[in-house]
Amino acid sequence: MTDYIERKPIEIDNNCTAFTAERRVENGSPVLYLNGKKTAPLIYALSDVPISNPLTAQAQKNIANFAQQGINIVSTDVNLTKGWHKSGPYRPDFLIGDLTAIIETNPNAAILLRLHVNAPYWWMRDNPDELCIYGTGGVPY
Repeated sequence: MTDYIERKPIEIDNNCTAFTAERRVENGSPVLYLNGKKTAPLIYALSDVPISNPLTAQAQKNIANFAQQGINIVSTDVNLTKGWHKSGPYRPDFLIGDLTAIIETNPNAAILLRLHVNAPYWWMRDNPDELCIYGTGGVPY
């Protein structure tokens, strides 16, 4: 059983600034700079399996362990179907909780989102004429 930790969204104040990222070439090799600081291009990447959800105790432990080693770039999966519902506007509440968990675990985290932009099953069933059909005639669900 996966342990999830209840998190409230963090308050963003007006002093919050976005990261700047730059790739420079030094001695013939690419070098990553975040906010003007040379940074190792190492990423702790949460996967799309449930135990890797940033709200789990295991994922937070991993994020903290990587941060202790100086690895502050964190990638997480974002399945956009979670906020896309048949009625009403898109609701990214789930994403805010995930990002909050990462930042609370490692306040120095630079977050790289890996987006899954697949349409939800209900939308594919309701809009078959909008789907790409495989050469065998099958649909992707």
